[in-house]
Amino acid sequence: MILLFNLMIIMKFTVDKSQRDFYQKFGWIEFDDFLSKEKLAQVNDFTDQVMGERLNVPTTQISRCYSDELFVQGHDLWRSLSDLKKFISQPLFGTIASELIEKKPLRLGYDQLIPAPLVFSDFRLTTSDNQKIYQQFKDQTESLEKVSSINLLLGGAIICLNGEGDLEDYPVSEEGINVFPSKPGQIIFFKPGVPIRWNLLDQCKGQHFYLIVYTEEMSFFQPSPLDPHARALKKLGYVMHDKLTDKLNPIVYR
Repeated sequence: MILLFNLMIIMKFTVDKSQRDFYQKFGWIEFDDFLSKEKLAQVNDFTDQVMGERLNVPTTQISRCYSDELFVQGHDLWRSLSDLKKFISQPLFGTIASELIEKKPLRLGYDQLIPAPLVFSDFRLTTSDNQKIYQQFKDQTESLEKVSSINLLLGGAIICLNGEGDLEDYPVSEEGINVFPSKPGQIIFFKPGVPIRWNLLDQCKGQHFYLIVYTEEMSFFQPSPLDPHARALKKLGYVMHDKLTDKLNPIVYR
């Protein structure tokens, strides 16, 4: 189900009952043209800036970097750029997420750049650790809460940053849902407990997606063996069962 989310609705920050009902029934909902071309260009500039610094490459070359490198280095981008933190903290996201989830406040768990494989081959003569991490992540059909090292998740939102996909329109599957929007500017909000077909990334050649994860105010650190970034919170000083703090994981919507 793709919903046209026009400017008037965005300005009012409202979600109607039919949209909430769809989200509650199916575990996901997509909004078409959610981001304007200007906002989309802005978030692409922000993510490219951080990735360029982390990979030590010009921002013009980001699209040609190996997908596994982008994935491994693409965790918690907001920590490296205050403008990106401001971008994902704007009411446009929080209000809609809160109305769908029917809960607030929302704490920022993490963000993640999720690249699909390149149009040209990602093949290399030797297998790197990054390739193994990326492949293991894609091979899962698991919910967001199972691939995250934060307990009490509230939900996720995935934005298509660039590239157009040709996947069938959200094929029904008992295995899990497709959370990858087909066109730039589209966004999908989804529940944390719904199984996700991460392997569909292989059919989204050349596209980049941006994931935002929301948690409850009292969420805490609980490492997951399925999380490719399980050590990220440890590096920040958290230990198992530590509650997330406002300083390290701010409240982005009240």
